[in-house]
Amino acid sequence: MIRIKICGITRTADAIAAVGYGACALGFNFYQDSPRYIEPEEAGNIIRQLPPFISAVGIFVNAMKDRIDSVVEKSNIDTVQLHGDETPEFCAQFSGVKIIKAFRIKKESDLARMEEYSVNGYLIDAYHPELYGGSGFCFPWEILESIKSSKPLIVAGGLTPSNVGRLLETFEPYGVDVCSGIELKPGIKDHDAMKKFIKIVGKKK
Repeated sequence: MIRIKICGITRTADAIAAVGYGACALGFNFYQDSPRYIEPEEAGNIIRQLPPFISAVGIFVNAMKDRIDSVVEKSNIDTVQLHGDETPEFCAQFSGVKIIKAFRIKKESDLARMEEYSVNGYLIDAYHPELYGGSGFCFPWEILESIKSSKPLIVAGGLTPSNVGRLLETFEPYGVDVCSGIELKPGIKDHDAMKKFIKIVGKKK
């Protein structure tokens, strides 16, 4: 079973639709420079309306621990995704939430330190010089074939209903993470595209 995370949720209608189509995780972006930024209290209002067994993931970029702890309390997210330049030591400080460490890559050597992070899972995303995720860019998927990960591996970066099937033909990750590839505009989901994406991934379950 390949898990599906719909990232960049800003509206209750999109969250409920994503879950109804079969997503098992929703991402809420707490990086204030992101066009998909959501206030913690607003995210909490959405999360309280979700059914059981759905994971709520908060995305942070180089945030201080106090800031992350505050957002966790206000929003009730259960998973923290660290998408910046966080060190292994920083990632190891948290308790009470699951931790996903994201790595933005251009080449295989960018993953050299991955196993130094004692976290619950790794997310592989495309590198962009100005954006931390949601860029719409893919990374070279052939890199995935050489990864020997001891933790669940989540693939992100430019995934769409048109290309996710090709990814899954050659590599079967623990999960896939989609954001800009199913949007009408940043933070506003295209429900038809979202449904199609989830259906394609679901065929691999």
